[in-house]
Amino acid sequence: MTHLPNAVRLVMPLVGAAILSSCGGGGSGAGSPPPAGWVQGQFAPESNFAAMCVTPRTGIDPGTQKAYPDVQGTMLDELNWLRSWNNDLYLWF
Repeated sequence: MTHLPNAVRLVMPLVGAAILSSCGGGGSGAGSPPPAGWVQGQFAPESNFAAMCVTPRTGIDPGTQKAYPDVQGTMLDELNWLRSWNNDLYLWF
């Protein structure tokens, strides 16, 4: 990670923590084989996986005064969202 600017190295862990907490938790997929249907270098739009959470939040979002948009999903949905979001927003190109 030494090739990344200091600001990016400081912000990325915070962004990751915010993403994991937004769906009520995290998990570890270390050592797991890629899921069926996963193709390296191909990314579905992040909107396909938006608000799909293993542990959906309930209640009212204090920031918007509206119900949380979370729906039941799987860990694979969360990981696919994170993968697509990262591909869209990170400066790969």
